[in-house]
Formats: sequence, C-alpha cells, structure tokens
Amino acid sequence: MKTDIQNLDGIVDQSLKIASRVIAVVAFPAILFAAYRNLAIDFLPYHQVFLTVCYGIFVFLGFGKIKSNQIRFYSLVIIFLSLFIVTGLRNNSIIFVDAVSTTLAPITASLPTWTPSTIIDLEPINELSSIITGVA
Repeated sequence: MKTDIQNLDGIVDQSLKIASRVIAVVAFPAILFAAYRNLAIDFLPYHQVFLTVCYGIFVFLGFGKIKSNQIRFYSLVIIFLSLFIVTGLRNNSIIFVDAVSTTLAPITASLPTWTPSTIIDLEPINELSSIITGVA
C-alpha cells in the first residue's frame, strides 16, 4: 500500500480511515452478539438500532469516499463519545455524587449503665469471735 501523502492532515486522515476499517472488521462479531442479546434476551430494540447505526457509520467512514478529513475526525469523536454515554447509561455504571448532607442523625444508642459488682468485699470485724474465746 503505497500512498503519496505529503502533509500532516493527510496522514491523520489516512490513519483514521485505517482505524475505522479495523474497528468495522473487529466489531462485526460483537455487533451480532449484541443484536442477539438486545433483541432476544433483554428486548432493547432502540439500543440495538443505535449500535447498528454507529457500526454503519464506522463502515462508511472506513470504506466510503469522504473528501473532508475534518468530517471523518469529528464524526469519529462524536461516535465514541455517544457510545460511551449510551453504554454507560444502559449499564447504570455512571456514578452521580449527591450533595453532602449536614443533618445529624439522632442518637439511638442507650447510655452506659452501671451494674453492681458480684464480688462482695467483707469489712474486717473488730470484735473477738465467741468461737475463738469461747465461754468456759
């Protein structure tokens, strides 16, 4: 494959065309598998229509006769961005962060309670025991 591309725009356009062809060829089995899953299992016809249109645009950008390299570049950027957003929304994998709440929760824990000790300390007895002295 010999081409006489002399400027940077031509090199970028040729690279985008080759990349679009590679994506179109590699993504064909994936689009078939997605069609089966989206139509037979999950029943998501609009999602499948969107994926098929994006695949068709990749095929057109890779194999079609487009004279403007800016149209090819911006079309690819828009396709990748829209694929990222749509697949993220379908899979619920985009995380939205809520505002920080400053409301304090009520204290539900009970206050600590004091339990009496089960060990009883006996005080020493100062009186003499009658057992020791005994009555004579």
